[in-house]
Amino acid sequence: MIGALKRNFSKDVKQTFFVNLSRLLTGPITMILIPLYLTKQMQGYWYSFMSISALSILADLGFTVIVLQFSAHEFAHLSFTGDNRFEGPKIYLDRLISFFRFIAKWGSYTVGFAFPVIFFVGYYIFSAEKNQFSWVLPWIIFIAGSGVKFYLNIVISFFEGCGMIAKVQKIRNINVLLNFFLVVPLLVVHGQLYAIAMSSIVSSLVMLWQVVKAFGAPIVQLRKEEIEDYNWRPEVMGLMWRYMISWFSGYLIFQLFTPIAFKYYGSAFAGQVGITITLINAIFSMANIWIYVITPKLNMLVSQRQWDELDKVFKSSLVKSILTYIGCGVLCLVFFYVAGIYYHKFTDRFLSFTNLALLLAAWLAQLIINALAIYNRANKEEPYVVPSLVKGVYVSGGTLLIALLLPKQYLMFGFYSSFLFSIPWFVTIFKAKRKQMRATPAMVQV
Repeated sequence: MIGALKRNFSKDVKQTFFVNLSRLLTGPITMILIPLYLTKQMQGYWYSFMSISALSILADLGFTVIVLQFSAHEFAHLSFTGDNRFEGPKIYLDRLISFFRFIAKWGSYTVGFAFPVIFFVGYYIFSAEKNQFSWVLPWIIFIAGSGVKFYLNIVISFFEGCGMIAKVQKIRNINVLLNFFLVVPLLVVHGQLYAIAMSSIVSSLVMLWQVVKAFGAPIVQLRKEEIEDYNWRPEVMGLMWRYMISWFSGYLIFQLFTPIAFKYYGSAFAGQVGITITLINAIFSMANIWIYVITPKLNMLVSQRQWDELDKVFKSSLVKSILTYIGCGVLCLVFFYVAGIYYHKFTDRFLSFTNLALLLAAWLAQLIINALAIYNRANKEEPYVVPSLVKGVYVSGGTLLIALLLPKQYLMFGFYSSFLFSIPWFVTIFKAKRKQMRATPAMVQV
């Protein structure tokens, strides 16, 4: 019994659990403080900051996932020495090092182009509403910190693919806690939007220091070792355009609600939408731990063609993920039902209880879809381009139409209803691709 528990709660799982536990503990406290120390309008700006900065999804467009996948496929044939240097057959070592250099260059170009664009998009949206508080400088600071973190996430995704999940998650956990301990005092002393801005820039600089400290030795090797270079552009771009469509669709599906609510229903309602989605995302992240930590392993097992082990690892983690989500979701509903009776001033800052329950059900469906996609993508494929695009157009178009024609309580109906057709579609593709994966001969590395 104890041995089974130890196997389930590996170092990677523990560190990932601690990250999400930190988010789960600090998130509600922040959610309580925001209504206490920010006006309804400021709360709308706060969550709109986060939603619009999530346009970085359009800069990433699945690139960090590709980074993890490709590094895992190469590292499957390598290992680490005692001083954290890569070792193994030269062909795979050269490919891994050249891949790191490729992603480092790609990331710098992306940050330099994308984040100025994101800043001006936010500036345009926020300028539409008159207010009596400062938001321009906080927005500049917040975007600067987000840009640094974006680049660092590309780097640490590479090391996640190389099996260093525990180290990466330790960095993320410190980042979560640092954000919290910066936000809270700044909110309490009425720092307003500077609370989210200063926590962004300070935590990004600390994260930079952590990455150098944790991965300094392998980074030196990756940057300086002489190798036979490999042209990754054709292979990466062959997959990238598919990920671009899927990730853009993901933004349409998950991130447009708060900006649309801000535009058509005002900043106060946008704050309700943003804080509710943040809560659901925290539960989703906690449940998704079981799938997240096995992602590099799935890629390695595909590279090694170990199909039975692949299915065993995936099925076990999927069951744990679903059960974790259901347990957390039920506790959340009970809490809000009781709080709605005794302290409605707090629950009024969120969407209604009915919308909360519907969101929880919808995100459970998304948890399953996400797991199926990770399984198929372990074969360096993106088979969900068409269903993701159709769902993205359906949800975003439906949400915009609802905002134009209907009361605000119906805003997320398009999101809820999209799962009626997307679940069967994704499951059908999963089964077909799983069968095809086993029939495909292994690629010969040259």
